[in-house]
Amino acid sequence: MDRASSTQSIEVRSTSCRHLGRSRRYQCNHGALDPLCVQCALLYRPVCHRALRIALVAGTILTLINQGELTPMILLKTGLTYAAQYAVSTLSVLQANRLP
Repeated sequence: MDRASSTQSIEVRSTSCRHLGRSRRYQCNHGALDPLCVQCALLYRPVCHRALRIALVAGTILTLINQGELTPMILLKTGLTYAAQYAVSTLSVLQANRLP
């Protein structure tokens, strides 16, 4: 097996859902034949990477705008700001890739 077909088989394997009994409502990779369940869609690497990038940019901007000096409560709020941005980004990607 050459390198190209080896890479392709890994890509196909990594985008398929491993949970047989769950409803599969998400098609994150439009070239994949097998839709994903919610858990697999949330853990799908491109979704996680995009959500992390958006959370880092938006969370940093919001933190710089809203916070002054650093206290333990401000650090907690900053963590929640990043978590909220990650959640919004992930949910919007899932909603955009939901099958009818």
